[in-house]
Amino acid sequence: MVRRIRFVTFGCKVNQYETQVLRERARAGGYRESDGEAELIVVNTCTVTGRGGEKARRAVRRLARENPGARILVTGCYAASDRATVRTLPRVAGVYGPAEREDLLERLGPGPRGAFIERRVLGFRGHTRAFVKIQDGCPLRCSYCIIPAVRPRPASKHPDTVVREVRALVEAGHREVILTGIHLGAYGGDRPVSRGEGALAELVRRILDETDLPRLRLSSLEVHEADGPLLELLAGRPRLAPHLHLPLQSGSPRILRRMRRRYDPEEFRERVGAIRKAIPDVALSTDVIVGFPGETEEDFAATLRMMRECRFMRTHVFPFSPRPGTPAADLPRPVPGPEIRRRAAECAREGRVLARAFALGLAGRTARPLLESRRVRGFLTGLTGRYVRVFLEGPDAWMNRILPVRLEAPVAGGLRARPEPGSVPAPAAAGAAGGER
Repeated sequence: MVRRIRFVTFGCKVNQYETQVLRERARAGGYRESDGEAELIVVNTCTVTGRGGEKARRAVRRLARENPGARILVTGCYAASDRATVRTLPRVAGVYGPAEREDLLERLGPGPRGAFIERRVLGFRGHTRAFVKIQDGCPLRCSYCIIPAVRPRPASKHPDTVVREVRALVEAGHREVILTGIHLGAYGGDRPVSRGEGALAELVRRILDETDLPRLRLSSLEVHEADGPLLELLAGRPRLAPHLHLPLQSGSPRILRRMRRRYDPEEFRERVGAIRKAIPDVALSTDVIVGFPGETEEDFAATLRMMRECRFMRTHVFPFSPRPGTPAADLPRPVPGPEIRRRAAECAREGRVLARAFALGLAGRTARPLLESRRVRGFLTGLTGRYVRVFLEGPDAWMNRILPVRLEAPVAGGLRARPEPGSVPAPAAAGAAGGER
């Protein structure tokens, strides 16, 4: 009898990647993946916010009801942060934190043990774009964040391993790869580099020089980590997406100090100015936490001002959620829940205004979106190098292709687009991209 396995994943790109590692081991171990009933269920959890734990608990209880004979294995950051609670959930037969992934791999199937950071994937089920985890752990200690306590100590994947993995993903048909990690900018802190330009920049250069990947994208960086060598690559290599995600968190110097962030608003503003000088058309997105303990209306207004000054094209708004075991959980003067929700809604509205302004500035220009293997409201859809979603009419044969288009009017969620006259889908191994990104 073929054993069935089901994977349920919450949270970040790193979690998505780690689930794929588990999925490939299970397949090699004789399991058949199921989206419904299964004898074994793996739930990969998140604990960045309090809602992450709630979602995981609800999911485990629901899966237990739907699969009364199943064994459930719970892994991820929430599993590490609240083991005692997870063990009491129905049908849970094992709890594995991020530092115990190798033990979980052994449970899914035979294979050599090693450092989990060096694991590779062969493809990415259900994704047009692929993630490659190159780093784990975080050396920072922001007062609101539990992640450094539940993740392994910082470690970096060997650059040779990364290059081989990217090549394999290109061969599997992926046209875009996103480099990701718990703290991507800390890549290489545990490894020597040869060029003196920074380990991350050196790795990016190698990927662009040694693979035929059509598009490479970076995930989140701290603002000071978007430095000279990386900016040179972003400005000069069309295959490197001109998009940076730079978490701001707050525009108030007082709140940033309470958060234990390593910059003040003026430093952040200056770095954004340097980035825009090097790459005038760069797309910048950010994270913002609202309702941090002690945040006044003036502090919140400073955050809105910073969002406008930096002209973020996308803003992820996080209402403050105290994480037990973090310094911020015990800070005085908590902001009442209704006020946190009001500020979050106002911040999200401002983010939408800025997103529309960014989209309007692109209307009439050309771009090269990677079209996804799905339709939205009947349209083909995909993301440009600047992380703008486009919608266009066309055949399914254009899916999973990079297609030159002309950007038109903004619509809900992005921009309408039409193919450039005479354009055809990019070939599978297209390396260089011309024109807009």
